[in-house]
Amino acid sequence: MILTAVQTWSSKMEVLVDFSHKLGEARDQGRRGTCLVFAATAAHEHLHKLQDPLCIDWLYYYAVDIDNVPLGSWTTVGAIVLALKDYGQPYEAV
Repeated sequence: MILTAVQTWSSKMEVLVDFSHKLGEARDQGRRGTCLVFAATAAHEHLHKLQDPLCIDWLYYYAVDIDNVPLGSWTTVGAIVLALKDYGQPYEAV
């Protein structure tokens, strides 16, 4: 998705290209700090043109372990990338 620059916090972003229809349904992360894991998983599923969802909790578990923070904490993009590289991401049904 390409967005215009945001000048202030109160500005609204104008969506120039919307790929949301290609990313499947939004999934509920609840109150966990998993927003980056959900986003990375949606991108991962789209990249590989997967029909079945990948396991969010698997990726989250290994990302927070790499970040050395307790479960329930936020994680980082770097940790998510390393977790994908080192541990992969199985289907949710596994």
